[in-house]
Amino acid sequence: MFLASRFILGLGIPFAIGGASMLIAELVYPSHRSVILGSFNEMWYSGAIIAAGKLVVCCTLVQN
Repeated sequence: MFLASRFILGLGIPFAIGGASMLIAELVYPSHRSVILGSFNEMWYSGAIIAAGKLVVCCTLVQN
């Protein structure tokens, strides 16, 4: 079930990332644009690492 949901969500992520990057590029002041867009792209991978760590911790919990 987890793999199926990851597959379904993975189909829409490229569209969401593309749209979010363009929206940020339009809304952010030009002098800050490169820093904000770079941080946005970097935080995506940092969030994935944190989510994977939470999944590992949840899978190792002992159930009563």
